[in-house]
Amino acid sequence: MIARESLHDKVVRHLALKIVAGDLTTLPNEADLGKELSVSRSILCESIKVLAAKGLVYVGPTGTKGSSTPRVEPFRSAPAAVDLGEQQG
Repeated sequence: MIARESLHDKVVRHLALKIVAGDLTTLPNEADLGKELSVSRSILCESIKVLAAKGLVYVGPTGTKGSSTPRVEPFRSAPAAVDLGEQQG
């Protein structure tokens, strides 16, 4: 049986591949990134949490006073081998 990939998983994979390849050095704010990927804020937030757990991004305190958006930065030296859930076979 072929497992379906959720939208959340697709976003995680997309961002992780861009980070590891060095194509994504900073993340835009949630609103812009959500529009770019055509996903809701909740999907994006959960995806960023997964990327942080995998060690691909750092989620820090809010970037500016009065902002509710956390500061998110890809790690400069992302792990070379990251499990992106790819099936081999």
